[in-house]
Amino acid sequence: MDWTIDYLKEEGIVHAKMSGIVTWDENKKMDEEVFSLARSKGAHRYLFEHPQAEHNLSLLQIDDLPKLLKEFGLGTEDKLAVLVNPSSAYSKELKFFENVSRLASLQVRHFTDFEKAVNWLKSNQLDK
Repeated sequence: MDWTIDYLKEEGIVHAKMSGIVTWDENKKMDEEVFSLARSKGAHRYLFEHPQAEHNLSLLQIDDLPKLLKEFGLGTEDKLAVLVNPSSAYSKELKFFENVSRLASLQVRHFTDFEKAVNWLKSNQLDK
């Protein structure tokens, strides 16, 4: 898995773009970099873009993702948008990730449109 991480200053969003096969260990390394940058910028909005990425995570690992994200500092005041290709084969897994995140009191949603993802991140709307 390869990734790039940028800070979108005007929007206050940390943007991570991934490609290749997403594994637990590489995802963990990337998350560590993302949250380190966010802390340095005082950011609370995250956009994880998976345009052509494939994941190699089990359902148990997906279930553990909210715990991992919390360990790196994602809190109830933060928002995380996951942007995927509209033809992504992982819609069930993404919905599961949203649900387990919601149960962990985290605001996580997946999108297939960049602009909609950014608009949700910038909004003051809280998921309930």
